[in-house]
Amino acid sequence: MISSPKHQAYPNSANWRHSLVGIGFLLTIVGCNSEKSADAKPTESATTTPAVSRVRAELPAQRDQSFVGSEACRECHAKISEVYDQHPMGMSISQVSNMKRIEQPAADWLNVAGPDKYRVNLEEAAANKPTHLTHQQLHLAEDGSPLGEVTEPIAFAIGSGQKGRAYFVFKDQMLFQSPIGWYTAKNCWDLSPGYNPVRHPGFQRRIDESCLYCHAGRVDSQNSQQFASKVDHEAVIGCERCHGPGEKHIAYQRNLKNTPTSQSATTKSVDPICNPSDLTAAQREDVCNQCHLQAEQVIPRFGRSFFDFRPGDRLEDVFVVFSSSTRQESRGSFRAVSHVEQMRESRCYQASQEKMGCISCHDPHQVPEPQLRVEQFRLSCLKCHTEKGCSLPDDERKAQSPEDSCIDCHMPKSDISNVPHTAQTDHRILRSPKTAPESKNIKAWTVVDGAGDRLPAWEIQRARGLTMMITAVKKRDTAMAIKAREYLTPEGIDPLDSRQVIATLANDCDSLSAIASSYWLEGLFANARPLWEKTLELQPNHETALSGLTQIDLDANDLTSAERNAKKLTDFAPAEATHWAQLSSIQWKMSKFDDAIKAAETALRLDPNMDDTRDWLKQAKQKLAEGSLTPELDTQN
Repeated sequence: MISSPKHQAYPNSANWRHSLVGIGFLLTIVGCNSEKSADAKPTESATTTPAVSRVRAELPAQRDQSFVGSEACRECHAKISEVYDQHPMGMSISQVSNMKRIEQPAADWLNVAGPDKYRVNLEEAAANKPTHLTHQQLHLAEDGSPLGEVTEPIAFAIGSGQKGRAYFVFKDQMLFQSPIGWYTAKNCWDLSPGYNPVRHPGFQRRIDESCLYCHAGRVDSQNSQQFASKVDHEAVIGCERCHGPGEKHIAYQRNLKNTPTSQSATTKSVDPICNPSDLTAAQREDVCNQCHLQAEQVIPRFGRSFFDFRPGDRLEDVFVVFSSSTRQESRGSFRAVSHVEQMRESRCYQASQEKMGCISCHDPHQVPEPQLRVEQFRLSCLKCHTEKGCSLPDDERKAQSPEDSCIDCHMPKSDISNVPHTAQTDHRILRSPKTAPESKNIKAWTVVDGAGDRLPAWEIQRARGLTMMITAVKKRDTAMAIKAREYLTPEGIDPLDSRQVIATLANDCDSLSAIASSYWLEGLFANARPLWEKTLELQPNHETALSGLTQIDLDANDLTSAERNAKKLTDFAPAEATHWAQLSSIQWKMSKFDDAIKAAETALRLDPNMDDTRDWLKQAKQKLAEGSLTPELDTQN
């Protein structure tokens, strides 16, 4: 007797923007099989709505979508546009076919840690032929023999290349990250950040809107996971990310030009474009903070998504942002993208009564030429330190920094602990970096910038519950899942009463699915079903709900329904290997042996790292050849 293939999973690396759609989906693909009976005490049918008041029934109004794209700005702002094209934000993402190449070709297999081998094939652009880039992973057995390989054409290069680049594959309307990245400082190819050399997701790490938010200007998405064929409306971080939608601004300026001078002098109107210099200090900083603030978790508020932020908003208008539990991992070692929190530790920032900000030192439109860099940043320092400057004598100061650079001494490069081969500037602006104390830890679950005092209490509770469920699923921590459910359930509602939960949470798909996932972890499968069914009413292709219901049906031996939902998953996300492995399990139990084997083979073509599926497939083919087949199989735990 052989067992069904185990559904493996590789949780995403620690990233401050986690997608919520995978909460229940992760439960299924980590092989979270039922340990409690499916006959656990159910709640009454959710079709009978209890007499409770609904909350979150109405979605917030849609944000202004009157975007025109940065090219429309170039007509009047040609000079700024030209220099901004060379800014890292102006090169944040590019199609491989026309990317500015910084990478070096690799003639042979890369020297990368781990048991597998990797190859990069880079074909230079030529006449009528664009640049072409493919990445290859060869999965090896312990004895070094090949078990399977994946070669994927790379569609997008992510990052300006100043520090390095990541690479995305685009297939079946979805984006996936390559396990191989380029590191500029070391001039080398290596595993992408967050990829463990021994066990990693390969080409199966899904990229959604939350991942693209800080790299793409505006995306053309059908949902948070699927994109139109072009993927983006505007590739790079463009003018409108910092100034807001430009259609009304253009109309205003054109109307102004066509208005007689005598009339315009008496017309009192305000240009609708956002100039960050006109905002309050907090609003101005949040324009930068939307991407440059390192956080433990960022949860969009109910009815909001990542691309709903508009210049002039505070972060809490769109997100609930929880501070990292620690800013510094060790002396001289930081997590990437933590500039804001470092700056806030600085004496300069604190003494300025928070007037100091990102643009005090950084021109958001251009990066200084290398030969002007030291002088420009020194002038930024001298805005406040003219009378009381550096205490070191000139000769001693220039012995440490021949260019007399303030930042060389007070903002040295520090290792980034979660990004290999990379360093970043220490934004704490320390008087004496060598003797500086360790950064202070801050309390977990703290909402940044005191926004906890301005947000509705239920929004914070909701965000905490969703964040806790992400962790509970990864750790399979039932106690944490129960606590998360308490946060997510409105006050006065029995968290174990599915009818009340559905009636009160109405359109809140994320909360409904997360609570269903908490039931699943606790073994209350009958409680989970109506919540996932409600989720599918709101979002018919919700992977969390489909995958959860598939497993519930499989446990209840309703194989027809389980197969139907499993096929919906493979139709929705055909490049997701775990969906095919799950379908294979179901079809084998239905005695559809040939279909089961084909599904398992598809899973392995997509992800050769699924060793348990490979072992199962080997046994299945052997049984098929022997004719000793039976659908009554044990399920792997």
